[in-house]
Amino acid sequence: GAMSPKVIALLAGTAQTMSIDPPGSEPDMTLPEIKENVASILGDKVATKSKRKKRLGNPKKAAGYEYDTDRVYTFHTYDDAMDYGRGTMHMPVYGEYDIKPYIGRQPLSLTAVTRGGDILYDLRVWHESLCQ
Repeated sequence: GAMSPKVIALLAGTAQTMSIDPPGSEPDMTLPEIKENVASILGDKVATKSKRKKRLGNPKKAAGYEYDTDRVYTFHTYDDAMDYGRGTMHMPVYGEYDIKPYIGRQPLSLTAVTRGGDILYDLRVWHESLCQ
């Protein structure tokens, strides 16, 4: 229905780098980049960044993987298409596209939800001009 959650991007398939570690051994999140570290847990089919993005970016293939809650998952991701500060999206050929008139007073939502409906995180981003 209209209120059903939608997957727009699978985080494990879109993150620039990803690391899976035992608690206490995770990478320093304050560094500008983290080292790719998934092969020892997820296997050779996702041993490189490009293999991981291709395989885990495909919903049918990604469905064969589960998050191990005994490990710490660190994702390094950025969005080169969206400029949250300006409220614009960069579209090839077209250029900068102002999305604020189309989202109204709604925030952009970055959310992770389990299959059971539990919310892992829900980050909401408002453009300053929409809060006045």
